[in-house]
Amino acid sequence: METVQTTVNTRCSLNPALLDIRHIVNAGRQQPCFGWHADDNSLFVQAKAKAAGGVGKAAKKKKWSKGKVKDKAVHAVIFNQATYDRAMKEVPTWKLVSVSIIVERLKVNGSLARQLVNHLEKQNLIKRITRHSSQLIYTRVTAGGAAE
Repeated sequence: METVQTTVNTRCSLNPALLDIRHIVNAGRQQPCFGWHADDNSLFVQAKAKAAGGVGKAAKKKKWSKGKVKDKAVHAVIFNQATYDRAMKEVPTWKLVSVSIIVERLKVNGSLARQLVNHLEKQNLIKRITRHSSQLIYTRVTAGGAAE
């Protein structure tokens, strides 16, 4: 005859003598405690529902932001006639002209903006205020202050 080692479930707070055979651990397999049934009013069911339902602040999963993503700018890489005419009309009237301002307002590439600045300076439509490294600052040519 085969012998089976039996031990009493230690998590049950009831008297081990009152437990029937279903509430005994057989060969390392743990059985549920006598007083711990899953009915609607039990603490076990409520705790399980709270964990599954995500009720409360601690149960909500933290969502990490992906960071701010700037939309890719679609700037023109070649002048079309409409953009060129607009640039020749508007840029000489601006009080402050720089490559970055032309790129932002006309939606053209930086190399096109540099070429436009050089073209307008040769035609004496804008005059240079200062140059710091590669940042060129220009202004409009006023009637009294024509280029020297």
